[in-house]
Amino acid sequence: MQSTQIGDTDPIISVSVYDDGDITEVENYLESNLSEGDLDNYKLNVYQYSSDPLGFRDNERENLDLD
Repeated sequence: MQSTQIGDTDPIISVSVYDDGDITEVENYLESNLSEGDLDNYKLNVYQYSSDPLGFRDNERENLDLD
């Protein structure tokens, strides 16, 4: 895991990971260990870290559907 962030205004728990192969493992871990209330209130967003700021932003936004 590279970093975590819980949105102040948007109900999102964002987690960036170094290895793309870890995304499913981290998603499963969070789904198993967060409460039902948390899972109902927050969207999970697990994505691959990138040292390139534009790549990082694109990876973070890839799984979000905020419309």
